[in-house]
Amino acid sequence: MRVPFFLGQISTCHVYIIILDKTRIISYNIIAMSIYVRTKTCKNKDGTKRDYLCLVESEWDPKKKCCVQRNICNIGRLDDKGTRITAENLSKNLAKYSEKQELLDVAKDIDPVSSKVYGELLIYRKLWEELKFAGILKKYFKKSKKEVDITEAIFAMVCNRLIEPSSKRGTNEWKKDVYSPEWDKYELHNFYRGMDFLIDHKELIEKDIFNRVKDLFNLKVNVIMFDTTSVSYYGKGKRSEELLMHGYPKNKRFDLKQIVIGIIMDKSGMPLGHEVWEGNKSDKPAFKEVIDKIKEKYEIGKVILVSDRGMVSEENIKYLEENNYEYILGVKMRQLGRMKRRVLLSDKGFEKLSNSALKAKEFTEKELYEKVWELSNDMLLQKQFSVMLTSVQSLYGSINPFISKIDVIKAEFYGKTKRLHKIAKPSGDDKNNKRRWIVCLNEIVSAEDKQKREYFQQILENKIEFNTAKEWIVKNGYKKYVIIDEMSIRLNQDKLIEEEIYDGKWVLISNSSLLISEVIEGYKDLAKIERHFRDLKSHLEVGPLFHHTDKRIKAHVFICFLALQLKAAFTSRLKEVSEDLSYSEVLRDLARIKVVELILPNLRLLKRTDFQGLAHFAFKAVKLQIPPKVISIQKFENHVSTSIL
Repeated sequence: MRVPFFLGQISTCHVYIIILDKTRIISYNIIAMSIYVRTKTCKNKDGTKRDYLCLVESEWDPKKKCCVQRNICNIGRLDDKGTRITAENLSKNLAKYSEKQELLDVAKDIDPVSSKVYGELLIYRKLWEELKFAGILKKYFKKSKKEVDITEAIFAMVCNRLIEPSSKRGTNEWKKDVYSPEWDKYELHNFYRGMDFLIDHKELIEKDIFNRVKDLFNLKVNVIMFDTTSVSYYGKGKRSEELLMHGYPKNKRFDLKQIVIGIIMDKSGMPLGHEVWEGNKSDKPAFKEVIDKIKEKYEIGKVILVSDRGMVSEENIKYLEENNYEYILGVKMRQLGRMKRRVLLSDKGFEKLSNSALKAKEFTEKELYEKVWELSNDMLLQKQFSVMLTSVQSLYGSINPFISKIDVIKAEFYGKTKRLHKIAKPSGDDKNNKRRWIVCLNEIVSAEDKQKREYFQQILENKIEFNTAKEWIVKNGYKKYVIIDEMSIRLNQDKLIEEEIYDGKWVLISNSSLLISEVIEGYKDLAKIERHFRDLKSHLEVGPLFHHTDKRIKAHVFICFLALQLKAAFTSRLKEVSEDLSYSEVLRDLARIKVVELILPNLRLLKRTDFQGLAHFAFKAVKLQIPPKVISIQKFENHVSTSIL
């Protein structure tokens, strides 16, 4: 009978097992992954069965073209107590040479006291290094002659905005809950110093970051999106009197002072630059200043500027045209002249776009000018003819004798009057002959708008029937849809009918040579900007704006902007792995990855939680190796630095 006994050692790839026989020594040099233990049932002559524990080798049979099992030895009968003791001794001896098993044995009996943020930090640090933000900051940090490297403090503040937004004092406490030993040496004044350094070199840093992001993501900066938002100030005490002003808050907090933030992005949603203005700055002047900044700061070629309706003014459009910029701008339909609305929003002339559920029609500036002039004159002629008929009726008491001749009289009247007006017909503005007016119609949205309006009308009718008080009308914004006099309240049917022309429609103005479908798609990309603005505001307002000085306020916004760039870069990387991956869902699973530091007499270990859900996609997206579940701190630092580099 063979008695197994372990004598050998474990190398990186092989296991050496020596088995003692009564007459000879049998030695095997086998690959670990091909050896395993299994049970084998043997049938005796008397019909009884016995189970044996065997050491089995799996090897490739080239003839059968499959793996076959070869019995190396029988360890013993399964019901024999000595067999179990032998198997346990063999397992323990093998484990002596397994570092992973050693670490697990040491760590399994230790109860963790607290856990620290781990998964998210690894991802953001990899992106921070990949974007070379640290190198860009250090380039200007050398010129600042500071004793302490505060670029890591800036990274800590950026991570805080992404993971758990808080104040700078809050960040100083939050860093204690993050596994990042290099942050331990930083105190609150280091964070404030980092903010001052950041804003002192803002223009140069932002320009370098723009060039780095453009090259890394191979951005074709031929379309630039622009939009603004406002952020309210909640602090008390001494305040800046330059930036903080009462203005036109998007959150309707008119009681609070605010700042205005403008941001530019490419059509993929990657942030490229930002500006901060006084709280009373309106969108239209801000637009011009941003364009000047783009022209001054960024060495980019021909671009198409895309912006929302709040930026549209004749002054801004002329400025763009004079500086040879192409643009795609949304138009506030209700601010168009009455004649322009009737021409543009008419249901006639729409054509279905290929590969789209939209319909569209287009007017040049000259065509629109002529149609508006013709419509205006037709309405003027109709009014003049109506006045003439009224005069005839007043003179003769009745127009019945003239009914048969009215059409003839009307045609003659129109002909003579049109000839007179035609002499004075303007030719239009030649400077604006490149302007294009594009009207879009989504029939699905149109049907939804109609349904909503009918439901709204029903509500109004019920309110008028059962509630005669006038206060509810003004309070709930119903005033424009009703007519109020001394005796009654009734629906304004003309106003409700007028609202129909807006159903499912929007209007764009552009001077680009793009196809009409490309112009529409370019404007629809602006929705990405709006989503990023919501992200930016969440970074700013979850931890409200409390800083007192203009410098610190601008630095705070810059930190939020850097956080937004990291998020956009991460989102872009996730989309490369799968279009179905959601940033918020991946981040939720990343947040579940925590790490516990285990300090032993001669060993310091890190033990992480298991990966759940979509967390592994995050590491795949940024090409970062997943760290072992249990690892010594020294090896962990080497692992992370090697993976990042």
